[in-house]
Amino acid sequence: VPSEFVVQRTNVANPPSIFYIVDQMLNDKKLLKEHGNVLSGMYPRLEAWYRWLLRSQAGKKKGTF
Repeated sequence: VPSEFVVQRTNVANPPSIFYIVDQMLNDKKLLKEHGNVLSGMYPRLEAWYRWLLRSQAGKKKGTF
């Protein structure tokens, strides 16, 4: 892995693209009907991760990173 892609600081998280994918899945009625149970099972962990991102990556101004 090139050095510019190696984690430099453990307190800086890369934006997780999985939240974009989950959002797309939630807006796809057919997919949601077929796989909604999987998303329901993932929800507690995704929520905890999202809250950690909001807390740990917050910028100086409200609503920023």
